[in-house]
Amino acid sequence: PLKDSAAFTLVDADASADGTNINNGNITVSVATDSPTGNVASAATNVSLAKFTYKANGEDIKVTYVNVSMNKEATDSDLKNGKLYWNGSQVGSTDAYVEDQATVVYTANQVIKAGETANIEYRADLIHGGTGGAGSGATSAGIPADQTVVVSLVAGTTDATGQSSLANVSTAAAIGKTLTAKTGLLSVAKNVSMANYTTSI
Repeated sequence: PLKDSAAFTLVDADASADGTNINNGNITVSVATDSPTGNVASAATNVSLAKFTYKANGEDIKVTYVNVSMNKEATDSDLKNGKLYWNGSQVGSTDAYVEDQATVVYTANQVIKAGETANIEYRADLIHGGTGGAGSGATSAGIPADQTVVVSLVAGTTDATGQSSLANVSTAAAIGKTLTAKTGLLSVAKNVSMANYTTSI
């Protein structure tokens, strides 16, 4: 082809001169404004421990995996039945024993449209799951009072893919809010305004 009677040349603005490139999309990872904070009930089940948002920028992005880590202090022990929810529906498998400070990979396989936001929620039972993630020492009792729990998202480099660029999209880390386990105490006492009664048959 000719342009102005001269040979046509490709104008490549990229300094690497490797052809025309598509700008890859990216994901903005944030802690949701309604992520739980404060006190949670020990021994409660299916408790919401953290909420996050993923926003796709520049192109549709498929999120294949979400990496989650739970940190419980002061005794580094496990919880039970960790679950990940994507826009209100569970994705991936239930983690029977949520190992303290270990990364659990949940399979999401969800596409976020460009400019849209996905809501991610993590739930678990605040029950002593033992240590080491294998259920060793697990009980049916709630975790001790005043123990703190923090759920975080772990960064990844190959967990998402741009649907136009077909490039890997990195996901950033995010740290949820600190929750404190509390145990309620129930006391029983006689109502002194009531008289004593006896019955006989």
